[in-house]
Amino acid sequence: MRFANNDPRYRYIVAEGFHIFCPVERSTNTVWHEDNIIMPRINIDGYAMTHAQEYLNDHFFNVNEVIDPARPVQ
Repeated sequence: MRFANNDPRYRYIVAEGFHIFCPVERSTNTVWHEDNIIMPRINIDGYAMTHAQEYLNDHFFNVNEVIDPARPVQ
């Protein structure tokens, strides 16, 4: 979940000293604000390997070369 920089909930977190946020999402767009930064990180896990295979293949590695076909057990 991402909040606007002026959202009171987000401003509270920044005011408490948290200035670097690294949400897990597919975006890789870093957003700089005057007093904080948002640097998304990409989830590379079994869920992404089965639901976003094309994206992982294009940007990281061939999923079929690393995924274990015996998992998950059906």
